Formats: sequence, C-alpha cells, structure tokens
Amino acid sequence: YLTYWIPQFTDIFHNTLYTSVRKSSLTLLRKIVRYLTPGIITQLCSAGTPYSAQVVEAIAAVLEVENEEGTVPALSMVRDLCEKGYDIFMEHFCRLGVINNITKKAKLYTEEKLKLDKDEHYMEDAVEVLPYRPYHWCQWSVLHAKECIYLWCDYTAISLSSGSNGWFSFIMDGKLSTIYSAGCLDSNGTDSSESRCEFLEKLQRAKCQVASDKPSQPVLSTPGHTIHLDKWSLKCRREGELAIDNTEGQQSTILREDLPGFIFESNKGATHSFNAELTLGSEFAAGWGKKTCKVKTKSKQLQQQINILSEEIYTRFFENKMNHMRPVVAQLKEILSDIESAVSLHNEVDGEEWRELLAHCFNSLAELLHNDSSLSTFELNSCQLVPCLLRALGNEVKQRSCTVKQQNAINTGLHKSLQRVEVFKQCFLEGNKGEMATTLVKKLVNVMESVENLPLYLYESPGALYSLQILTKRVRFRLERYAGEHTLLDRSGCTLKIEPMTAVSTLEDYLRKNVAKQWFDYDRSTYKFIREVKEAGSIAFKYSGTDFDENGIIYWIGTNGRTSKDWKNPSSIKSVMLSSSDGRNLPYGSLDDVLSRTSAAKNVHTSDDKNGWISVDLAMWVVPSHYTLRHSRGFGRSALRNWLFQVSKDSKAWVTLRSHVEDNSLTEPGSTATWELEPPKDEKQGWRHFRVHLNGKNSSGQTHYLSISGFELYGTVTGVCEDPPMELQPTKPSPHMIGADRALKRLNRDADTLLCRQRLRFYRRQVIRNLGSRPSRVDWKALQSDTESIKSCSSTGGEAIPGTPDSTEAVGGSETLSIGTISSTPDVNTVDEIEDTSSVTSRQDTLTAFNQRNLATDLESFVLELAQAVMDTNETDRSTVYTINELLGAMPHRSGRSATDALFTLDQISSSSRAGSSNTVEQNNNLNKSKKEKSTDRDSALIP
Repeated sequence: YLTYWIPQFTDIFHNTLYTSVRKSSLTLLRKIVRYLTPGIITQLCSAGTPYSAQVVEAIAAVLEVENEEGTVPALSMVRDLCEKGYDIFMEHFCRLGVINNITKKAKLYTEEKLKLDKDEHYMEDAVEVLPYRPYHWCQWSVLHAKECIYLWCDYTAISLSSGSNGWFSFIMDGKLSTIYSAGCLDSNGTDSSESRCEFLEKLQRAKCQVASDKPSQPVLSTPGHTIHLDKWSLKCRREGELAIDNTEGQQSTILREDLPGFIFESNKGATHSFNAELTLGSEFAAGWGKKTCKVKTKSKQLQQQINILSEEIYTRFFENKMNHMRPVVAQLKEILSDIESAVSLHNEVDGEEWRELLAHCFNSLAELLHNDSSLSTFELNSCQLVPCLLRALGNEVKQRSCTVKQQNAINTGLHKSLQRVEVFKQCFLEGNKGEMATTLVKKLVNVMESVENLPLYLYESPGALYSLQILTKRVRFRLERYAGEHTLLDRSGCTLKIEPMTAVSTLEDYLRKNVAKQWFDYDRSTYKFIREVKEAGSIAFKYSGTDFDENGIIYWIGTNGRTSKDWKNPSSIKSVMLSSSDGRNLPYGSLDDVLSRTSAAKNVHTSDDKNGWISVDLAMWVVPSHYTLRHSRGFGRSALRNWLFQVSKDSKAWVTLRSHVEDNSLTEPGSTATWELEPPKDEKQGWRHFRVHLNGKNSSGQTHYLSISGFELYGTVTGVCEDPPMELQPTKPSPHMIGADRALKRLNRDADTLLCRQRLRFYRRQVIRNLGSRPSRVDWKALQSDTESIKSCSSTGGEAIPGTPDSTEAVGGSETLSIGTISSTPDVNTVDEIEDTSSVTSRQDTLTAFNQRNLATDLESFVLELAQAVMDTNETDRSTVYTINELLGAMPHRSGRSATDALFTLDQISSSSRAGSSNTVEQNNNLNKSKKEKSTDRDSALIP
C-alpha cells in the first residue's frame, strides 16, 4: 500500500498547478508519516528504495517558499521522521538543505527574542493609575484622562466614559461604534468623519499632557490585582487576560494578549467577539504599550507557529549536526579549492604546472558529477560551484576606457582565460566525454532555477479569476503596418486577440489571410476556376457517393478551383448569389448559411409561405447530374417533403428537373441526402440559376417552412457567364417591408391629426385674446380659407399650410394674424407659440399618435368657445348664432363624421351665414340654452 501511494502523492505534489491539490497531497503524506512506526520505516526505506528521498524532496520544496501554509505540516513531518528514523532521513535532510533551512528560521527567531528581551526593562506593576501618566498592559496603552479612560493598541482603541453606566465607544477597522450593556451595537448614529476626528482629537490632547520623559509602567501583569477608576474597574483574572467592568452594569469586557480586539459579555449573558482585520492608522502608533504582542493576525500566528516548530526541531535534532558534511560534498569542495589554486597559479606564473593541475581538477569534477547522482542542487550551490567556474573560465572586463598598460593587462587576462577554456574543452568535450558536459549543464540549470526568483502564477490562489483557464485567456495585440510596406493591406490600429497556446504557424496563417489580399479580393476574371473553365471548355464533377464530398461545384468554387486549402463560402464573397422568396433577409438565420459545409446544422428557414423558394445563381452554365441538401435545425418537424428542383437560364422561365412528393429522405436536423437528376439529352449549354421551390407542406403536415442549411451540386460546367451573379427579386413583399409600410402610413395619419389639432389650438388662443380685448365681427371668409387649408393638409399628408402659423411667412415680424376683421401684430408670446407649433410639425417622425376622438373633442371645444366669445360682444348677428348651432350638430361624435369633415362643414355653413343681422335678447337666450345643452352633453365647462 505505501509503496504504491507514496510515489503517487509525491508526483502529484510536484506536478500539479492547483494549490488545493498540492495542499491535499501534502496532507495525505503528513498522515502517512504520522502513523508510520519505526519498524515500517526501516522496512520501507531499505537499501535501494527511493521512498525516503521522495518524501524529503516534497518537504524541501515546501520549506523553500516563505510563509506558505504547508510549512507547518512539513515541519511536523520533519519532527516525526527525526523521532522515528533519525539515521535514515538525516542524510537526505543534509543533502536537500532541510537542515540549513530550519536552522536559519530557528536562529532568526532566537535573535528576535534576545533583542526584545534586551530592549525590555523590568519595572514593577503600578498599584494605581494616576491621571496623565503612561501605563501599559501587554501591547495595550492605558491613559487616564479627565473625563474618560483610553485603552488602545495597533488594532483597536477604546474610550471608557467616566459617567457611563456600562456603554463605551471604540474604533475598529476604521469605524467608530458604541456598544451598550445589552450588547446592542450602534454604529450608524456615531460613525462619521466628524465623530472619528473628535475621538482622535480628544485622545491626542490627552496624550500631549503626558510628560515625554516619564517611562511607561506596567499594570496588572499578574493575576489577582484590581484597579478602580471612577465607575470602571480593571482586573487581571488570569495571565494574559484583562477584565473591564462597570460598577452600575453587569456586563464585562475582556482583553487578551493574543486577541486583536476584545470580547464583550452583555448583562443578558450573551458573548460577542470583536476581532479587527486591519490595523489602525499612524495616529495610534505612538503608544507606549509593549511591542511584544503575541500575534494578532492569522499570518502572524502562522509565522509564530513556524518559528516555534523550527526552534524545537533545531534544538532537539540539528544543533549538533551543523558541521556534518557528506563525503561526496567534502570531495567536491576539495576539487573546487584545487581549481582556485590552479587559476591563481596561472595568473602569477607563465609555466605549464597550472595546466596539469587544472586538467586533473576538471577530470575529477567531471567524473564526480557523472558518477555520483546523489549531489543535490542545494549542495552544488552551497559549495560555490558556479562562482568557481566563472573565475576559471571567464574574464570580467569592468573598465571600458583605460590606459595602454591596463589594456595590455586585460588582453593578457583574456588570453589566459582562453587557455583555461581549451583545457576545459579537452576534459569535458573531447572523445567520449560529451555526456559529462551534458551532466554539468543540467546541474548548472538546476542551480539557476533554484536561485532565480521568477514570478509564479498561483492559478487557484485567493483572487485568481481563471484557474487553469488562464491558458485560454486571450492576449490583446495591436497591429501596425511597417513604414516601408505598401503591398499588404493596412490593418493598423486593429486589435488581435491571441490565445497563449496558439502555434506560431497558425498565427502566421491567420495574419496572412487578414493583411495579404486573398484570391477573392481581386477581379472575378482572375479567379482560378473561371480561367480553368475558359481554358478547358467544360469540366465534369462526379458524385462520389458521399454527401458533401470535395467533388462538388460549390466546394470547387469556394476553394478557387481547389487551389486554396481553406474553403470560403461563395455567397459571402459574392462568387455566387443566393436569393429567396423573402429576399436577402430571412426571418430565421442567414441566407449565406444555405451553402454551409459544417456538419452541425444551421438555423435557416424561410417564412411560412406555400410558394417559398431559395435559388442560387452560379454565373456559370451547368448541366447538373446530382444535387445534395442538408436539413437545418430549429424546427424539429420542418424537413422537406414536397418540393421541386428547378433550373433557369434567365431566372424567368423555370424548368423542373425533379419533383418530390412525400419524400422522406431528410429526417433529423443535420441529415443529408443526394438525388440524381435527368436533364434533357439535347441540352448542351445548361443553366445558371438553380432553385428549390416548395410544392406542399413539410414534415409537420401543417406549415410551409423551407429549411436548408447545406447545398451541393454536381454535373458538367460548360462555360462562364459574362455578367456577374445577380440577386432575384422576392415574389412578394417581405413581412418586414409590409410592417414598415403600415407603420409609415400610421405615422402620416397621426401627423395629419396632430397638425389639425395644433391649428385648432391656435384659433382658440387668437379668438379669446383678440375678441376679449376688442369686440368685432368674425370674418367667416378668412375662416373658410383656413378650413380649406386644413382639409387640403389632411389629404396631402401633413404638409405646411400657407398663411398659417406653421408656415415661415406667419413668423415674420411684420405679418399680422387675422380672424375676420380682427387683426393685430403678434407679440413675443404669440411668436413663441407659433415657433413651437412649427417645430412640432416639422418633426413628424417623432410625433405620438392622436386619435380622431381627441381631435373631435378639441374641435367641439373650440366652437363652443367661439360661441361664448361672440355672445360676450355687443353685436351678435342671427346668422352667426345659426351657424354655430349647425356646426355643433355636425360634430364628429354626433353625426358620425370624421374630424376633418367636421372642419370642412365649418366652411359650408359659414358660406351661407355671412349676412349679419342685429342681435336680440331672445336670440341670446336661445344661444345660451343651446350652449348649456351642448355643455351638458360634453360634461365639461366652457373656458371663459
């Protein structure tokens, strides 16, 4: 069991990119080590087995990373292995640098403790806390001010008011809060920038009154003591714990040495814990509490646990093994020392002794590295192998400008280094020594990887968004064309998105397609398949028996006569032209997908039309022999059952080559089928237009959707048409065009209605304004002219009315606005109203709908207001009263007429009532009675 799983877990630990998997595999190794017995370890790690080395390699990999969460389990494994198999694992600990790593951590922790102990001066605890004197309890600073007591550390600041009955204020994580005896927290009413500033200002004033030369005195360091301050009492219950109580309340606040906050026990017996996540600002850093706080944050707690474990392991197992060195490491150090001596001898003496010594050292080094594979990267690095080789084979030139004497010395040094390089080549490269050079290079690469601090992407660390999907995250590049390049297309400024795993060849092909002109970017006469037909006269395309093979005409056109390895949809590059009964815009999908060659079906359908069709113009003469169709997706039961395959020379006269009746060849979405055609034997030229025309319902038995997402044609190409492919017109307007036409008519009708309504509003304003100021007779002739204009506007589609406020002439300053004999030059307000009316009329495309009923109501309101205005004058002729009564009877909702017809009635009535007569009281009474009846019918009051 162990011989199988230990290699599995160690391999997973070294090879995974997931932090969670790495942590889980290490945890499993930790459990294995924990439950191993010394006997099993001895049996498992017998001579020749790699299990001990595999476990220690995983431990060494963890210890190389500072402050990793797996460091504590790794140190626990080291402690257990030393206790159970000290002699077996000690060599691996030395070889892989585990002892060196743990020793550094332990010594650093010991030095920190000694420094802190040295800085701390012993002082007795204070019996009482005097005002404005510095005191501290552990890391908490204590200050007794005039009105309150302050306690603060790096994470929390507490203010105990002298008049409190148990409540107090505190700042934690940058937020000011108040807590009451029952445990209720009030942060909304107290937390604000002003209140926080006030809290800090009071504390700073209190700290300024403390003498700077007075040292801080500890309080309540030992359990059993109590200090009373106003209504508050401070008591040390146990070591490292301080209780704060109030004499009027039953609550208690507990501070602990290892807690970055406090614990609150309410008077109801509930316990609330408040722990800070962030440190306070620099304003609270000037306290006098001890700086030996026993860790508050999680990271510091982890670091302290690592330091304690490291110190324990070093003291128990490694303290006496610091001078222990493996024999092979001692031999390596001896060889490197001899190399240094040979280099020094070469630099001082010009004889040949150095050559023999250096050659012997290099040969010994090559044999040691090649024969002894137990030398670890840590040992090679700790023995200073790389610096030694640099001094022996390199020549550092630090001075760029130097004297002649210095230059000669540099040249001499360079010459000697070249001589040593020749000796190195003889020892590592000549003869059959190539493997030794390879071994040395691998060792040097491992040393470089171990000492380089390159950035590591932790794909599953907190905050990582993509995990391993980062390998598919697209990288953005911006394209810029070279300054001297003119043959390629200018794609400067375009953004190119590349996945990290994209091959260079794939990127080159993609760029070539986008920046270099493709075959379809040139004139049609230059296409390879066009020239091939013209040269050969005719080309035959035979069906191979497999649907959508590479022998069809559509494939041949899309690959430019099979010269391009990538097929291009001929419809998208206009090499052929597709048409349908719905035009170019199908209600479902894109028309170009009719020629798609992907095995996954596209969603392509015409509308539900029993005469639906789809055609293709090849602009070449073809005598067809077979054709292939693919059923599209979207509707599960819309496969073709009844259709005609037709051909044409001019898109007008169509010939049916095959008629399908209840053909069940196409079934599921994406299914394909091929049919043989029998054209007339006397047809030599062929046809250029090919069409699939519905001749009945589809597989649903109810609808007439034409569903095709693939088309291929086989036969003989006999020639090329001179004119390019052309699009056929749909047999009926598209539903989208019909809807647009209806919307346009509705918009024009609404615009006419609004124009009439705006005109009536203008009349109303002018009648009330002018008749109210100067009574006069109404000029019905002018009103007749305006009414005819309104009616003509309604019949012409809402054009501007000459002579009305909607025309530009009416806005002029010298033009007058007249109703009958009443005329006045328009004032500023009137001109503004006219301009507003004109602007509304000119923007007919944004008008909202006004129905005829609203216009009728406005028209009736205008006539009644006109009657009221005429009645208020001193002269009211009988014909005018008769005219108004008749006009009220001709209202649209009373007579069934439209609003425009009612306006025209105003013209007819006014023509017969222009002759005036004197007013009588009876006529006035009749008019008032008529007005009241009309007003009652309308359920609205007249505007005075």
